[in-house]
Amino acid sequence: PPPSVLSPGLVLLARRPRPFPLAQDELVLLALGALFLVGLFGLLRSALLHSLPSRVLEFAASEPRQKRLRPLLERAESLATSASVYWTTSQILFVVFVWVLVGESLGGEGLSAPSMGLSLLVTIPLLVVAGEALPSALRGERTDRFLVYVLPAFEVAQRPLAALILA
Repeated sequence: PPPSVLSPGLVLLARRPRPFPLAQDELVLLALGALFLVGLFGLLRSALLHSLPSRVLEFAASEPRQKRLRPLLERAESLATSASVYWTTSQILFVVFVWVLVGESLGGEGLSAPSMGLSLLVTIPLLVVAGEALPSALRGERTDRFLVYVLPAFEVAQRPLAALILA
């Protein structure tokens, strides 16, 4: 029947709700941001698991920086666990943002099985490259140098998560 014959409630039910009230360009930015975080936390996790503490300390130019890094490097495994949690969360966010974006691109289909399948075809290769291949390719002196600059800030940023894990 024409829309004028349908009751207002049926018209509202006929429209699928949008999961995120965002424009496509905003969803693209969120997806790219999540993918960047996948790469960042993947790199940090890999660096923490495979670094050589002596080389990291060697890259730290000053004695105060070495003193600040030494206890953090001793806790590398627990910090890698925190990085893994952030890494996994970023992966999930990336998949969800791409899923919503694909659903919107398929004519407002929303969160459906076809949009999920297509989004997985897009996201899985990107996640493998950003979260696994890139950190593996950069492993070594580059990631040890990366830890010198990033580890103190990450240790502060992961404290709320560490408190939840310990609780």
